[in-house]
Amino acid sequence: MFSKKNLKLAVQRNRVKRRVRETFRHEREYPALDIVVLGRRGLTELDNAALNATLTELWARLRKKNRQLQKPTTSELSGTGKGTG
Repeated sequence: MFSKKNLKLAVQRNRVKRRVRETFRHEREYPALDIVVLGRRGLTELDNAALNATLTELWARLRKKNRQLQKPTTSELSGTGKGTG
């Protein structure tokens, strides 16, 4: 949900929600994640193309962050980590 404080009209909130769902639907690389998208002031000034571009960049940043978290460290690979005794 997007707050009325930042997106005054229901039409604006619904448009942003549709864009978020539609752009995320085209993404394929995610495991089961709970994602929270916060709407900030100024979203209403963006047209759909700009909003899609912004969301696509957001998904790319999330994908990169997810890959970094999934990458095992060298100590996990070698099995010589602390506490393995």
